[in-house]
Amino acid sequence: MKPAKLNQNNLRRYRNRSGLEQKQVAFLLNQRSTDEVSRYETGVYRPNLETAFKLQVIFHVPISLIYHRLFEYCQIEIAELKRQHPQALPDPGWFPPNQEQLKQEEFCFYGEILKGTIPNEVELKTVDKHILNLMNTATLYRQGRNPYPK
Repeated sequence: MKPAKLNQNNLRRYRNRSGLEQKQVAFLLNQRSTDEVSRYETGVYRPNLETAFKLQVIFHVPISLIYHRLFEYCQIEIAELKRQHPQALPDPGWFPPNQEQLKQEEFCFYGEILKGTIPNEVELKTVDKHILNLMNTATLYRQGRNPYPK
């Protein structure tokens, strides 16, 4: 994959979904103008790690989903390196305990709520709502319908 394609992202999509304008995102990123935000959205620039985390906080979306092409590229590259050079790593059990579970889990903000202290009723209702929305969205996609028409 060409490096330019790796910068393609979902920033504009998540910004539009959040209802924020570029100038509001620039303000939250402590930037004086919208130039940087525009360059991030168009893939001209890739944000540094601190800015990437700020974008994750602003949009409540993991950076791996915002920069999905780069994330997928990294997954493929690491898998290929592991395949080509198995001797470079410790034994196959080098991955932390419960490796099968860890490999299958993706970060979920709402899952983290349930793992922490006992959630209150508002948090439980939020989790329930999120799960139902995800299930409904997945069902619509499986039916060939776009739940987010333009």
